[in-house]
Amino acid sequence: MAADSGGSNEPLQLEPFIHQVGGHSSMLQLDKDTICKPLIPRELNFYKSAPDSLKEFMAEFKGILEVTFSEALDGYIDLTTYLPPTYKLSPSKTARKSSFSDNEKKYKHRIKLCQSGDIEIESLTYDDVKQTFEKCNNSKSQNGTLLNPWVLRCHKEQMKKLRNSSSKILQKYIMLENRVSKFEFPCILDLKMGTRQYGDDASLAKRHSHTAKAASSTTAVLGVRINGMQVYHQDSGRFMCHNKYYGRSLNYRWISQNFGEFLTRRYSSAI
Repeated sequence: MAADSGGSNEPLQLEPFIHQVGGHSSMLQLDKDTICKPLIPRELNFYKSAPDSLKEFMAEFKGILEVTFSEALDGYIDLTTYLPPTYKLSPSKTARKSSFSDNEKKYKHRIKLCQSGDIEIESLTYDDVKQTFEKCNNSKSQNGTLLNPWVLRCHKEQMKKLRNSSSKILQKYIMLENRVSKFEFPCILDLKMGTRQYGDDASLAKRHSHTAKAASSTTAVLGVRINGMQVYHQDSGRFMCHNKYYGRSLNYRWISQNFGEFLTRRYSSAI
């Protein structure tokens, strides 16, 4: 990043956020303290109009930026943006060069398109070797990877759009405080709250679909269901990961057991 108070004339590289446990769209990381979510107007309005009494419980809203997805000659995906003038860098960041600068190229994670049409998210440093994730849905464990399996799923969907475009795609994101940046092994629980899961503007087909999902899960009974989860186990040194399909399969007894596992085994942080 440029060493000034805000904005940048040089393109900056973002990375995939490796601790995403839920959601439909891929989340990115601008720097250690800032993550980026695809802009949804209703969500943007919430962050802009939230009352002060709620803000201490929320991630800080930092503004909007545009990200360009394009394929480089080496097969990697470049995630580039320009900092908006309103974005102010902290003194600790303005005092040093960015780890995303063209001169240093110290990417921690990059997305690569494979010849098969699949994608990989490569770890380009040794910092994350000690972070291993296992997908454990319906008691079935898979071999450990260096990121939550849901992250790969979300970025695969994003890359389908790139393959269907001529060369690049442009998408708007909101910048939010990275609430887990201070923790080495962040435990994260994504909950879907409320007994009604569709918006006022949802189509009739979407209302029927979401109502059926609510009726067959803990949503209808408890008004809450697990939408994604990762828990760090100190004894094995691994994250255990559950996705939304696992959450839908739980009854009210099993969901309480999962809450207990999260609260008693979590090592560092929950959001």
